[in-house]
Amino acid sequence: MKLLRTLVLFLACTAGLFAGEADKRLSAAYQKAHAAKDVNAFLRLIEFSSTTPELTRTQIAEAFKNSLTRHIATVEVQDLAGTERTSYEVGGVAYVTTLPVVKKLKIAYTEEGQGPARVTNTTFLLGEKAGEYRIVSTMPKK
Repeated sequence: MKLLRTLVLFLACTAGLFAGEADKRLSAAYQKAHAAKDVNAFLRLIEFSSTTPELTRTQIAEAFKNSLTRHIATVEVQDLAGTERTSYEVGGVAYVTTLPVVKKLKIAYTEEGQGPARVTNTTFLLGEKAGEYRIVSTMPKK
C-alpha cells in the first residue's frame, strides 16, 4: 500500500513537472513567433482540422498580424475560468474546438505600441496533444 501511495505521488508530481514544461514551451514559442513577426510559426502552434474553414484560418492569421505592433508584457498558460465557450452555431452549422479545451493562453500587452483600439490582452483556448499544449481552432461538428 505504501508503495502504491509513493508511486501515485511520484506520478502526480511528474505530471505537474511535464505540464510546467509544456507551459514554458508554448509560451516561449508564442513569444518567439511574435518577436520575429513570423505568422507561419504562430500558425504551427494551432491545431487545425482538415475541415477548419479557410475563413477561420485567415481570421486567426489576421488577428496575429494585428497584434504585432503591440509589446508583450506576459504570456502565461492559465486554468480555465469555467465560462469559456467551446462551441457555437453559424448559419445552421454547429462548430466545436479541434481538441478538448483544457487550459487557456493569456497574452498581456504593455501600454507601449498601443493604437487607438487599446487592446490589453488576447486569450486563446488550449487543448493537449501528445503531451504538448496546442491552440485550438474550430471545425464543423461531426
